[in-house]
Amino acid sequence: MNGYLKSDNLTAIGRVQRTHGIKGELNIELYDLDKAVPSDFSCLIFDLDGTFVPFFVRGERSRGATSCLVELEDVDSDTAAAAFVGKEVYVLSDELGKGDGDDEYLTLEDLVGYRLFDTDGTLVGAISGIDDTTANVLFEVERPDMTSIHVPAAEPLITDVDPEARTLTMNLPTGLF
Repeated sequence: MNGYLKSDNLTAIGRVQRTHGIKGELNIELYDLDKAVPSDFSCLIFDLDGTFVPFFVRGERSRGATSCLVELEDVDSDTAAAAFVGKEVYVLSDELGKGDGDDEYLTLEDLVGYRLFDTDGTLVGAISGIDDTTANVLFEVERPDMTSIHVPAAEPLITDVDPEARTLTMNLPTGLF
């Protein structure tokens, strides 16, 4: 390896939602608290202007059920922290799941290309993208009739993920599609 971080060596564990306070804390929404929290890793990595840059965690505290507040080394003001808002939080993939025996860690982006089924077995369509421009992250789904719909990417709705078959099953609200 030439010393540069590359995207194929990284796994996204969350996204910076906003800053917190005036001392540079970041409010990070984590994709899966059971799999990863920032203090589990040697560093957090951010894509800054096309270059992956590592930052060391100075402090961390839980905030709600799915997020935490993180202080990074060398980020000590709300102005400096603002540059991270909306950015994906990456870690070195080889640091995920060391010795815990868990299944492979999947991110929402990993589900792009999966076929989406309702719990009654109905094919909803293929996940073609992730829309994270709103407070609620959505799957962009291309229907068999070539129309597109948005489906909430909410963990409580997901009933099964089969990486081998590349399928996702969700308990979707009646009338959604």
